[in-house]
Amino acid sequence: MAKQAGEPPHSQVTIVATGSIVEGNIRSVGDFRVAGQITGKLDIKGKAVVAKDGTVNGEIKASNALVAGTVDGNLTVSELLHLESSAKVTASINTARLVVEEGAILNGECQMGQRGQINIRDTTTTTKSKA
Repeated sequence: MAKQAGEPPHSQVTIVATGSIVEGNIRSVGDFRVAGQITGKLDIKGKAVVAKDGTVNGEIKASNALVAGTVDGNLTVSELLHLESSAKVTASINTARLVVEEGAILNGECQMGQRGQINIRDTTTTTKSKA
C-alpha cells in the first residue's frame, strides 16, 4: 500500500515526556505516548498510551489505547482498551474490547461492543455427576 504525501510511517510515535505539561487539543495520525501531563482532548488515529507517570485530564479518542497512568475524562476506543494494574481511570468508556488487569482502578460507566452494544457470553457450564 502506497503512503499518501505527508503521511507518517506507522512506527512514528509522538511523546509528551515526563515533566512536560500540555494544555489544549491534540490530533495525531500516528501513535501517541503521554508520560507527562495533558489537559485537553486527544484524537489519535493510532494507539494512545498513558504511561505509569502520565496523566490525561480530558477526552481520549483512539483506535487502541493502553493506560498505565491516570485518566480523568471520556475514553472512546474503536478496538481495544487495556488498563494495566497501575491504571487509575475516572471516565465514561465506550470500546469494542476491554482488558482490565487486577489492581486497576476504574470508576465510571462502560459500554462495550460495536455501536455501544454490550456483548454477553454465556459462561455457565454443566457438569455431570456419576450415579
